[in-house]
Amino acid sequence: MKAPGWVRTVGILGIILGGMGESGSIQQLFLPRLMAEQAAAMSDLPAAPYAPPLLANLQAFMSRLIHAMTDEAPPWFRTWTLAAALTGMVVFGAYIVVCAGLLRMRPGSVRRFYWVTGVVLAYKAAGFWVTAVVLPMLRFTLVPGFLLGFAGEIGLLIAVVVKAPTGWPTQPPPLPTDQA
Repeated sequence: MKAPGWVRTVGILGIILGGMGESGSIQQLFLPRLMAEQAAAMSDLPAAPYAPPLLANLQAFMSRLIHAMTDEAPPWFRTWTLAAALTGMVVFGAYIVVCAGLLRMRPGSVRRFYWVTGVVLAYKAAGFWVTAVVLPMLRFTLVPGFLLGFAGEIGLLIAVVVKAPTGWPTQPPPLPTDQA
């Protein structure tokens, strides 16, 4: 049975969004080490009095950000970052699997899509909230990315709610019997 257009659209976009989330979670796993390396590199960087204002402002912002993430962050933030990265890998991995199941029109895939999308939205909201509390300097920088990601997930969820027929198969079709 060929999947309807909305199933293909939601499944493919869901796999893309899940892949982006998976990639971000893998990057987040290495964030503490990356910040330490950037702090070392920034301390070795000589001040350039002749630098254009944009570059000077960027260097100052990065220095403040690295200081906020390494020296001023609460002691639990590093543990939170690693736990959130591992959780994100699981959550977005499940999202990819569920969207692939939706593409294959597996029984129960719509219900699983609802559940996993709810978990993804909760994960994104918690990550945004913690980051905004710990790193207030990033609040306005994070808002557009958070809203865009949230809107994408909610858009897919709305498409499934509106388009999924009530007669979506919940059980696999019966196996053929030998009538010979």
